[in-house]
Amino acid sequence: MKFSVNWLADILQQSLAADQLAEQLTAAGLEVDSVTPAAAEFSGVVVATVIACEAHPDADRLRVCQVDYGQPEAVQIVCGAPNARVGLRAPLATVGAVLPGDFKIKPARLRGVESQGMLCSAKELGLAEDTAGLLELSEDAPLGTGLREWLKLDDAIIELELTPNRADCLSLRGLAREVSALAGQAYSADVIPSIPPANNARFDIAIDEPVDCPRYAGRIIQQLNPRAATPTWMQERLRRCGLRSKSPLVDITNYILLELGQPLHAFDLDKLTGGEGRVPVLGVRRARAGEQLTLLNELAVELQPDHLIITADDRPEAMAGLMGGLATAVAATTTSVLLESAWFNPAMIMGRSRNLGVTSDAAHRFERGVDPSIQLQALERATELLLQICGGEPGPICVLEHPEQLPQPPQIRFRLARCNALLGMQLEAERVTSILAALGMQLEHQADGIWQVTPPSARLDIALEVDLIEEVARVHGFEHIPDQLPAGALALQPKPESILPRRRLESLCVDLGYQEAVSYSFIDRQWLAAFGLAETAIELANPISQELAVMRPALLPGLVAAVQRNLRKYTGQQRGTVRLFEIGTVFNTGSDGSGSIETQRLALAACGRRLPEQWQLDDKHSALDFFTFKGDLEAVLQYADGELSFAPAQRGFLHPGQSADILLRTADKVTLCIGWLGRLHPGLDKQLDLDAPLFVAELELDKVTAGRLPEFHKSSKFPAIRRDLALIVSEDISAQQVLETVRAHAGEHLKTVFLFDVYTGPGVESGYKSLAIGLILQDDYQTLTDETADEFETRVLTGLQQDHDIRRRD
Repeated sequence: MKFSVNWLADILQQSLAADQLAEQLTAAGLEVDSVTPAAAEFSGVVVATVIACEAHPDADRLRVCQVDYGQPEAVQIVCGAPNARVGLRAPLATVGAVLPGDFKIKPARLRGVESQGMLCSAKELGLAEDTAGLLELSEDAPLGTGLREWLKLDDAIIELELTPNRADCLSLRGLAREVSALAGQAYSADVIPSIPPANNARFDIAIDEPVDCPRYAGRIIQQLNPRAATPTWMQERLRRCGLRSKSPLVDITNYILLELGQPLHAFDLDKLTGGEGRVPVLGVRRARAGEQLTLLNELAVELQPDHLIITADDRPEAMAGLMGGLATAVAATTTSVLLESAWFNPAMIMGRSRNLGVTSDAAHRFERGVDPSIQLQALERATELLLQICGGEPGPICVLEHPEQLPQPPQIRFRLARCNALLGMQLEAERVTSILAALGMQLEHQADGIWQVTPPSARLDIALEVDLIEEVARVHGFEHIPDQLPAGALALQPKPESILPRRRLESLCVDLGYQEAVSYSFIDRQWLAAFGLAETAIELANPISQELAVMRPALLPGLVAAVQRNLRKYTGQQRGTVRLFEIGTVFNTGSDGSGSIETQRLALAACGRRLPEQWQLDDKHSALDFFTFKGDLEAVLQYADGELSFAPAQRGFLHPGQSADILLRTADKVTLCIGWLGRLHPGLDKQLDLDAPLFVAELELDKVTAGRLPEFHKSSKFPAIRRDLALIVSEDISAQQVLETVRAHAGEHLKTVFLFDVYTGPGVESGYKSLAIGLILQDDYQTLTDETADEFETRVLTGLQQDHDIRRRD
């Protein structure tokens, strides 16, 4: 929000120092982004008028002008501006003047003709970045007066970085109320006079969506002068607020936007009626599928059912609260207009401009909330300015409203004791009430130190007692609140020893060579669709962009995207090798398809080499594979409370032969699936342009960190015995099943069982494989004999034979 300090001072009828004002606003929570001069430094420039203009005798594009600037004699100026003409009032830089950039004006001869100064454009005076000719001044500009003094260019422009809740400060009236309150004074806005109608030009209104538009008003004004020009004072105020002057009709609606904060829209009445004379019924409704509308910026929009539109006899003519339609836009020839002033529900406007890629000052205000009480005042003020500048005959104001749907100011119970307790200081009742009254609050005394407070209609951000306390703190001054350390008894919360600290888990991943990644909780739906996860994604009501439009249902897509980016950047010895992990929240719908469930997960992703590049290993033997990655997972899960196992699983985004569910068997004999791991599907590898296989995993964080307390186990002083078994096993039976069967039949003497070789080929019939397993046997109280080991071996082989038809290899 940019504004002119002089304009604000005129409203308040007091002088303001720009630097002091900026400091006050920032201290009150309205952050000042910049303070800049309204115009560059220049001197010797006065108001002048062209009294004669002839073609240059030796140059087609130059004019020789006689210029009156309030002195006894006119001066001759050679000018090349296309708009130089008799009667034009423009700035004249006299001989000796200094223009921006320290450019000094001297007498000159241009193509043999003397020139005693220079007629100036807005760009040459530092008032605009580009220009089509001389700066045209209004006819009431007094000749010979210094341009700087007449335009009051010794002004400052303050730009505010407003938070979305302070929509009331998106107008000069709102800023005046704020500055008055900071000065300890109540602001009284000027009364806007009601303009009596000069004719009976009416129109009908139909509102199909009263919740989205509870008030719609308008006024027809005819017999406008199309040759009227926007006065210089209005052009300057608009310029200093960051808006370029276009035409009187557009400038007046923009002026009201800045002055009162109410967006207006002007329809060309002749275009709206189609030349038939009958004013159509203006309607407010939701768009229908298939309807189209070309906006003022010439963007053709395919309307959606969630778009609120303005219609003329049910024909779409404007997007409510966003932008008008090109077909009924005002032009230089417009002589009759229909002015629109409405209140639109912020929830209906919010996010629409971003989704369409269209920005407008109107949408910026409507989506934050416009004062619901000023629609008719804005029409009256716009009518007043139009009659002053363009003449015309106004009709009566036509309005249709549903007051029950308009926001009503809340009645808030305010307690002085609560205010002082929260602020940590003792404010007097008189000081608090004066602050609230200066902010436009209505106070009704109820008891000692208690009031019922009603905020002004423009303050849609005030709803609770703490909001009022914040207002008191802002205006009183945060710097006046004493510094105090918090006091109170702190209770130490128990920290279970069995829970693995998150920091320790992160260290485990780092020790394994992984780097931590942090990705957005929002993600692109199309990116999720590549992994088959888009159906369960929760859509955002007001997304930042289409690329961040849904909540992530899994960490995998974001982590894979991070791997992609890192692969493009990695160089040197470890190029092509990336190992990342992330701990974060995922969001899924409830079992009934409604609501959302947030869970914490751990995800890992790795590709490239399992060992650094070296002369002893070639690429084939140093490449990361499924089992190496599975080993990393087992290391991460080494503290998990239960027995870990893996079971083949099928997931659409994983390789069908290299994927598994991660199972955890708890102490109460319940087997839980706590996650999955596997190689990314080759089709996805190709789609994502990955040169090497990418291995990924995702686990429920609470199952990973739910560890077990350390237990003491006495080391046996008796020697261990190792027995190796070579087994013929069907291809359908996994090594995991074999090991679990061995444990089930082994008894108490088995300390460890592990797989150390897998063989298929000559000597092993088709459909079978040879597994070599090692068994470590030990007793805590005696040395095991060969007879005991033989009995153990027989028992294990019998169990394998009975359960899986596994036999010993000869």
